[in-house]
Amino acid sequence: MSRSMENAWTCQSNEYFETNIKSSDGKKSYFVKYDLLSRKRQMKENCRYGWTCECKGFKFRGKCSHVEKAEKQRCGWNVFCDPGLQPKNGKCPECGEEVIPTRVMV
Repeated sequence: MSRSMENAWTCQSNEYFETNIKSSDGKKSYFVKYDLLSRKRQMKENCRYGWTCECKGFKFRGKCSHVEKAEKQRCGWNVFCDPGLQPKNGKCPECGEEVIPTRVMV
């Protein structure tokens, strides 16, 4: 069986998403981001995406309520999750943000 690389569509939020989340008392806002955390130059398999938050809790524990709230806001759509939906005019069918091609082996 022959395999080939093809493009598949994914929401740009699968590579980059940012938002501000208010603290529980509403007095402060924290910058929360989902993106590429680390990359070793020649070993792309070590690329890793994940969340970061500027709050003290995240810095100490590596998780926080701000990230939990941001996770609910990020679309994360890709064509494999719902092949019945297709991008229109380069926009995500779920949230309307840009879509980007990702290379997959089929």
